[in-house]
Amino acid sequence: MSDESVAGADYRPGPESGRKLGVAEWSMILAIGLPWLWKRRPSSLQSFDDTRKLTLNVLIVAAGFLLALMVVKATLEKLMVIDPISVPKSLEEMGYTGTIVAQRLIDQAHAIGEEAKTNKERVRIGNDSQYASLSSIQLPASGLTIKSMVAALRDLLGVEDRRIGGEITIKRAGTAWFPARYGLLLRFSGPSGRTTGFVESENLDELMKLSARAIVNETDPYVLAVYLHRIGASEDRDRLIDRMIASKDTQLTKWALTMRGSLLAEDGEFRQAASFYEMAIKLDWQFAVAYYNWGNLLMEMQDHDGAIEKYRKATEFRPSYEEAHYNWALALLRKSDVEGGTAKLRKRSKVAGNAAEYRALWARVLAVQRKHEEAVDQIREALAINPSCLECYLQWAELLTDKRAHDEAIEQIRIAMALEPKATVPRLAWATVLERKGAFDDAVEKYREVMNSDPKRYGHLEGEIFRASVFRDKGAGP
Repeated sequence: MSDESVAGADYRPGPESGRKLGVAEWSMILAIGLPWLWKRRPSSLQSFDDTRKLTLNVLIVAAGFLLALMVVKATLEKLMVIDPISVPKSLEEMGYTGTIVAQRLIDQAHAIGEEAKTNKERVRIGNDSQYASLSSIQLPASGLTIKSMVAALRDLLGVEDRRIGGEITIKRAGTAWFPARYGLLLRFSGPSGRTTGFVESENLDELMKLSARAIVNETDPYVLAVYLHRIGASEDRDRLIDRMIASKDTQLTKWALTMRGSLLAEDGEFRQAASFYEMAIKLDWQFAVAYYNWGNLLMEMQDHDGAIEKYRKATEFRPSYEEAHYNWALALLRKSDVEGGTAKLRKRSKVAGNAAEYRALWARVLAVQRKHEEAVDQIREALAINPSCLECYLQWAELLTDKRAHDEAIEQIRIAMALEPKATVPRLAWATVLERKGAFDDAVEKYREVMNSDPKRYGHLEGEIFRASVFRDKGAGP
């Protein structure tokens, strides 16, 4: 007999059973009867209720954890907020509102960071809309929102709320003979309270670009230095590096010292470069980037054991430093430790975010062992993981060149160049393929193109140019 039947049998009509029950009686019956019935529900329903409670509790805890993470991230995040810029009415009528100008500055600053491609954590530049959603999240049983709580915590912890404001002025009105000239004054909040001074230009787009550089110079000078290096502005870059090295901010100085070391290494000044890496490590003995760059320097000097030691230190202090793991494997292979290099490649390719690059290097090992089909399989798998893997296309081109499929190799190099148009490595690979094909005039042209792009770094290509010229004159193959 079910519990529900027992509940029904317990009711025995009395002499007054014909009287209708009032609200009070029904309330008492429900208050007593429902809990009693619920306690005697089937075990299947009890199990469901327990699961529901557990699921609800897990969701509440997870939501609380995510909310706490959101608060911590928003409280500690390095964020430079650009407020709407004051603009003249004539520019507003052209569509340059204060909010639009601020957003264009943000976009240009982001473009500088993307071009720099540095491992350094960057200061995020944005606007108040970054945390607009926090205003709508209210804490239970209080009038506080998450945004107000974040503001209170930042104030309590002394995290400075850094902001940028400013105004565009028309320095010179446009005439029939002269274009208009604009100026943008940027104001940075904080204890210094200083401004950058005017950034001037006759072109509004150029004004946005120059102003964005001024913003990054203030917020993240190392990123700007790398950007200046990428675009070939070496004098501005060197002045900025000198200023960072002289800075009292040791975090900034260690990055500047490392960059100076890398520039000296590119110029072949290996001993001086090593001394700058050493100075950076003295400032921060756990600075993984300095160890990594030092390892690259030792690789260039053919000191593979020394390079492996530096890569080991870099990955010790930053376990997820995949560039260091990759070069560590490459150093093992270059010192003919095929077993150690292969083991390293196998291990990292299973856990790394850049597994495609590891497979490309693995393909190189297989090619050296004359296992060309297996090498091609590795390249195909790598491209399935990451179709934008530059190293994969270059390695495939090398495999095709070994098979004398020169035109097909050049097609793979073209794909690589489309991925990174400014990269010189694909152009150098193209020159090599042309030389092996016997197209010596074209090879010499490509070698010169690479060498002229960076004479200090690729000055050694004079030897390749001389060799290709000799083979051309003799009408022989390499």
